Amino acid sequence: MNKGKTILIDAINAKSGGANEITQSLLDEFSNCGAKDKLIIVQLSSFRNKRKWKKNVEFILIKDAYYNPITLFLWHLIYLPYLARKRNVTDLIGLSGLFLFRNFLKSIRVAITINNTIPFQKNSLLKVLFPEVRLRIKFKVMYFLYMRSIRLTDEVIVPSESIRKQILAKDSTLKNKVNVQQTFKVVTSKERCHFLELKRKKNVFRLVYLSPIWLYKNHITVLKALKILNKNRSVKFELTIIGEFKQKEAESLLKTYIRENDLAENVFFVGFLSGKAKTEYLESADMLIFASMLEAYSTILVEYSNFGKPILCSNIEPNVAVLRDLAIYFPVKDYVKLSEIILETCSSYKISDVKYTHFNLNYFKQVFNL
Repeated sequence: MNKGKTILIDAINAKSGGANEITQSLLDEFSNCGAKDKLIIVQLSSFRNKRKWKKNVEFILIKDAYYNPITLFLWHLIYLPYLARKRNVTDLIGLSGLFLFRNFLKSIRVAITINNTIPFQKNSLLKVLFPEVRLRIKFKVMYFLYMRSIRLTDEVIVPSESIRKQILAKDSTLKNKVNVQQTFKVVTSKERCHFLELKRKKNVFRLVYLSPIWLYKNHITVLKALKILNKNRSVKFELTIIGEFKQKEAESLLKTYIRENDLAENVFFVGFLSGKAKTEYLESADMLIFASMLEAYSTILVEYSNFGKPILCSNIEPNVAVLRDLAIYFPVKDYVKLSEIILETCSSYKISDVKYTHFNLNYFKQVFNL
């Protein structure tokens, strides 16, 4: 890393677990690489990491109570340019994908990362997946802000080719600015080899789906597969869903289906979990499922990969790009195929070389312009 740099990371809008995992990974790698340059990170106080950092890492914390659209606008218009000039910032990284005003910052390299694919989807699909008008308006505003940010920055880093294509479909002149770099990559560790086999004699198989509950996360397909699996079988299949209900339409759809198909004894909603509680559920699972219809880059899949369990995953391009041959894939809405894959996996599943995901140093280098 070149001497004399002062790098400012704007993570104020990085509120989700995935965004904060990426932020944490960047911080860890920056600390580990022995860089002597100054790193300033701005984020909400509730997401601050309390570990001790080197003197060249400074945190500026914003109280959560102040986080709203008005203060976010003022942050980009006034305080961000002021802070960058006052601290002699040379590189500005927007991890939230937003950079709204270039005034007073023309001499600074600006890069943003975009990890949200929903604002770039077609209106017809958004109407199906987000019936509530308020949400569709929100995504329209986000789309406008993203496109403005992309045009004002020097570089845009996206985690998959699919989201790059979606952006270029809106404006093909941006092709030299938008680059693909995965946040994590799949590696094989012979040191972590072990043997895993799901035995035929087992009476209960536990499936776990970790995800906030939206219509586009496609939990309904998993429930339909579960109905097939539990029909006239001596073996019982249980599904635990870890995540909060984020959409009333999704909650109504799932709970109605469970009630009408007598699945109440097979499906368990445990809400949002973190830390040890979440880990215990993932460790006790026989299979981990991810059926989402829309993703840019899911850190849930990264988390799954470190448990050495069979991962059954929808076959959309961003998911395949993350896990490659680490998962068993099924067509997004094909619940019959999913039920067949689950049965096959129950019969015999072996891992001889444990593959897992690891933070991608190329992503780190591109973000920090190394």
